[in-house]
Amino acid sequence: MVLITGLAMAVSRLLGTVSFIRPLRRLVAATARVAEGNLATRSGLNSCGGEIGALAVAFDNMTDSLQRNRAELQQRERHLEEAQRIAHIGSWEWDAQRDVFLWSKELYRILEVNPDNDPPALSRLGDSIGLDSLHRLRTAMFDTLKQEKDFEVELQRSRTDATSSWLVVRGERLTPSRLRGTVLDISSRKQAEMERQSIHEQLLHSQRLESIGRLAGGVAHDFNNMLGVIIGYTELSLEKLPPHDPLRANLQEVHKAASRSSELVRQLLAFARRQTATPKVLDLNTTIAAMLTMLQRLIGEDIELLWQPADGLWPVRIDPGQVDQILANLCVNARDAMTGTGRMVIATTNFTATCDHYHGMEACPPGDYAQIVVSDNGCGMDAEVRKQIFEPFFTTKELGKGTGLGLSTIFGIVGQNNGFIEVSSQSGAGTTFTVNLPRFRNSERRFPESEESRSTTNSA
Repeated sequence: MVLITGLAMAVSRLLGTVSFIRPLRRLVAATARVAEGNLATRSGLNSCGGEIGALAVAFDNMTDSLQRNRAELQQRERHLEEAQRIAHIGSWEWDAQRDVFLWSKELYRILEVNPDNDPPALSRLGDSIGLDSLHRLRTAMFDTLKQEKDFEVELQRSRTDATSSWLVVRGERLTPSRLRGTVLDISSRKQAEMERQSIHEQLLHSQRLESIGRLAGGVAHDFNNMLGVIIGYTELSLEKLPPHDPLRANLQEVHKAASRSSELVRQLLAFARRQTATPKVLDLNTTIAAMLTMLQRLIGEDIELLWQPADGLWPVRIDPGQVDQILANLCVNARDAMTGTGRMVIATTNFTATCDHYHGMEACPPGDYAQIVVSDNGCGMDAEVRKQIFEPFFTTKELGKGTGLGLSTIFGIVGQNNGFIEVSSQSGAGTTFTVNLPRFRNSERRFPESEESRSTTNSA
């Protein structure tokens, strides 16, 4: 009897031990899955009573809390990523001992690095920001490690599309071998600053030209009256002198000089927009086509002249003589920019300017324009020359070979007709002038294509 009772007690203890170990093993397995990141794991032992049941409830409560905390953390990370994307700011950490970076998603985008790859080491960052920027960044980072001071550097890098971007990199020391910081993309702000500076310079240039124009116009008007008196009295004297009078040659030279001076005055008045004009509604294709023979003689046979009229060109209202002046001056300038042989193209086209269109001098009024485009393959101009080409008496030609009034005359004529002129040029790469004349609004018709201007590419 005693033996049976002892055996029963031993079996009871064994069963109790087994019923205790199995739940513990399940809890250990569940804990391992949680450690692997599976926070949806539950013990499945809530129905157990006693200490095992209490432990299971505590475990499940813990995983519920961890799951909520992870969801909140992920939500915050998404908000941070979105905020960084909107603000164009990325964040980073750097371990100096291992030369290893940690980057935010936005920093990958800013530096145009594939987010599937690990961030490059500092020593390889020159591929993304350029060697000069890398040198400046390395100096700032190592100074911060040594002196425990925050740094801020502005860097310029070349994008993969060949445009430039500007970055502000800030950093601080966390430990003697670890830094963290941010990278702010300020390209939009930098571009706006450059555009604002450019507009300011254009405004100053335009105001300077306007002041010169008012001065030149006032002086030229009075001087033109005096020249008229000189020319008139010279002509009267020539009429009264006999054909072989020795004074006749002298008076003829006076008349020639006065006539040349009168031409200069006429150009000054054109620049000052005070030249008397008789505007007419014109088809620029017909007007230009009628000038081609004269223009070819003007530039010489060694220069190939191509004429490319646009179909359905909009009508304009301008004095035909002013069109002659524009083309003659542009063609002479193009001829002088070419050494020996060369190629010149005169073309027309329609153009619609939007409210945000800017040309080289100022903002242009939005609307429809007929364009005259004159381009050459001559020596071109650098930026400094381009800034001054419309100022009266500015010339790059040798002494005695130019008055410096040709382009200023065109500038005045185009402005007098509410148009604008653009220039595109680089040293050694030729020049293109684009004259924009407003479409004549009282006529919705377009001129028919004439026989003389039908070919899209004709040699004059």
